[in-house]
Amino acid sequence: MGEDRETVPTLIDVHSHPLFPVWKAALASATGQSIESVSMFGLKMPAWSPELHIQAMDTNAIDLSSLSLPGATNFLTGRNARTLARAINEELANIVDCHSPRFGTFAVTPLDDMDAAIEEMVYALDVLKLDGVVSSTHHLDKYLGDGHFDPWFDEMTRRRTTLFVHPLPPANFKLAATLDVRVAVTHQDNRESSACPIRWSGDFSFGFSKLNNEISEGRS
Repeated sequence: MGEDRETVPTLIDVHSHPLFPVWKAALASATGQSIESVSMFGLKMPAWSPELHIQAMDTNAIDLSSLSLPGATNFLTGRNARTLARAINEELANIVDCHSPRFGTFAVTPLDDMDAAIEEMVYALDVLKLDGVVSSTHHLDKYLGDGHFDPWFDEMTRRRTTLFVHPLPPANFKLAATLDVRVAVTHQDNRESSACPIRWSGDFSFGFSKLNNEISEGRS
């Protein structure tokens, strides 16, 4: 007889990045790279699809993955940033429609323009029914505590939106090839898995206490 489902821990991966072709193409175009070999921070991007992701989840007994692309439009501004954010969010919604309940989703917003960011957030949450919003720790030279983001945070506070925050190196940061920070992952039943490599960790805070915050690879 199999284990009672109520006794089996539910494993949720809260940190997964879908490498959509539309995003890779935009990044390649903006940075003068080939889409076949596009890389970020010196790391070549692997092949990705929902099916490959689900295979990896099943191999590791993961029940649900929360998909996010933090900073997805950071290399664009204006209409191009808005268009890319919309394309990513609609692709996220399509994945949930096709593969529910294996995926959760965090919406991308174009952070160069707060009116556009709020408009896209409202569409992603109210129309596409995504679970929350994702952001990197800064957009270009502005960190999340900058007043530039206040209208966006005000709307998230009003809605009590879940915000997933992912670290991003400072501008002009050079990643040391020898940097290898590792953390141990402990499951709910206290089994400890192999150490997982991460690349950055740090502190940040900002003054919007009513948001539902999720901090990735850092400390709140």
